Amino acid sequence: MLAKLKRIQIFIPERFLQEELPWFQMNMGEYAVRTYLIRKPETIAENLELVGINVNFDKRTEKEGVVEESGEADLIFRTANTYYIVETKRPYQAQSGWNQLLTAVECFRSEMKMNNQKHDDVIAVFVSTDPRSESLEKEDPYIPE
Repeated sequence: MLAKLKRIQIFIPERFLQEELPWFQMNMGEYAVRTYLIRKPETIAENLELVGINVNFDKRTEKEGVVEESGEADLIFRTANTYYIVETKRPYQAQSGWNQLLTAVECFRSEMKMNNQKHDDVIAVFVSTDPRSESLEKEDPYIPE
């Protein structure tokens, strides 16, 4: 399915969010992370351009164009012809977050192909907070079976 997909998993210390976004509240975790990433895309990679927020994609059959599956990306960034599809979740929602992210990437690729849009690469990015950490962490990501 997505065997060669590049994946990044990032945990942002809650302290970073509180310093950057003084209005941050625990019940706004995902929204605060999204806002933080929009303000600081270099958290993911250098020279990123924001190209979408809460974007829905459909995976369609090639012949009939029937929707097989739908997915949504919280954020989409681009650098040159590489797209970063971002899912933000609370730390305890990593498994469901990765499942949603992989679906969104598959649907994004399908739409790009259907619309003859060229791209070099698509990278799946899962981002969450970590209340205990003092530094930004990029880890080996959870890989759903």
